[in-house]
Amino acid sequence: MFDYRDWPYEPGEHDDMFVSGQDAMDRAIVLFVDPPVLCSEIIALRGMSYRDYLRTDHWQQTRSRALSRSGGYCQMCETQPLWLEVHHLTYVRLGCEAELDLIALCPECHKLEHRTRKPS
Repeated sequence: MFDYRDWPYEPGEHDDMFVSGQDAMDRAIVLFVDPPVLCSEIIALRGMSYRDYLRTDHWQQTRSRALSRSGGYCQMCETQPLWLEVHHLTYVRLGCEAELDLIALCPECHKLEHRTRKPS
């Protein structure tokens, strides 16, 4: 167990090592996504409209990774169309999507998904 009497620092000696709770949150990193994302960035991304989010560099990079994982194939009908769209299976981790949150779909399958599935 840690004994605070053994604390090696004098009061005020290393104040620059400690940050406020908000500063700590702003510097916190979500490591379960690739690449890791700062919490403050996630908060900013979630604060914008979905349409604006889809225009961000963050989304373009996330989208690009999802398309690369698909190998150019629709992950529903397994065709290789000229164009693929990236579909959110869930919006729970918007701004720090996990690989399993996104699938690449041909336009026809994407329309079908939106007609038949309710997002979580």
